[in-house]
Amino acid sequence: MTDHLTKAESVTVTAIETSVPSLNEAREIIDRFHSMIHTRAVDDFNPWIEVASNSLVASFACGCLAPNVRACDFGFLY
Repeated sequence: MTDHLTKAESVTVTAIETSVPSLNEAREIIDRFHSMIHTRAVDDFNPWIEVASNSLVASFACGCLAPNVRACDFGFLY
């Protein structure tokens, strides 16, 4: 994640990730979502919802995506 950052920016990101583990977890969950969408990994969607619903991105996972699981599954195909 820090490949394109300056050394000072990398140090700042590392300090934040160390101090706020839930924020780092949320970034990892969003990275998984991005990868899942990019690769159209429809089988990973429901497990992702389970993990995301207990994180800082719960409102996105539960409020936007979970109620529309069938539509999201269809979206993976097209």
